[in-house]
Amino acid sequence: MDTTLQARIIRQFGWRACLALVLTTIVWILAGCDTHSAISTVSRGTVTSDVEPSHAVRLTEYNFDRHILNSTRPVLVDFWASWCTPCLNMAPVIKQLADDFEGRAVVGKVDIDAQPEIAERFRIERIPVVLVFQNGQLVDRLEGASSKAELAHRLTMLLEPRSVSASQSRAE
Repeated sequence: MDTTLQARIIRQFGWRACLALVLTTIVWILAGCDTHSAISTVSRGTVTSDVEPSHAVRLTEYNFDRHILNSTRPVLVDFWASWCTPCLNMAPVIKQLADDFEGRAVVGKVDIDAQPEIAERFRIERIPVVLVFQNGQLVDRLEGASSKAELAHRLTMLLEPRSVSASQSRAE
């Protein structure tokens, strides 16, 4: 590839997106995977992945406040990257949560390589990290891979705080 084309690609998509694409491809090649299905697509200046959940909101610096901080519903945000194996292992869990809680809670995903400003804003230093918001306020932070049951429990507690606390007090 000539340097003029390289410079034009970097100008159009940004060096972070290009670097993420190259690194993702290298990781998949080293892992022995089919690179055709593994390569992320570069779309509108960000690297997107095929593992995005159907009902999860792809969060960017432009829509984060609207979807998360201004939401009247509980919000669960998964911070991930395409090169992070535990993040990719959690992708089906996030998809299932988005489907299960559709209409009752917001489930979103932030690709930290494409949206470093959001990651810095919430001091995300390692991934996966899941943040939970209620009425625009951060109420919970889970670092590392989490089970579907654990994440669903966190959302359910925010959706039904009276019934959960009543059942806990009966158990005591």
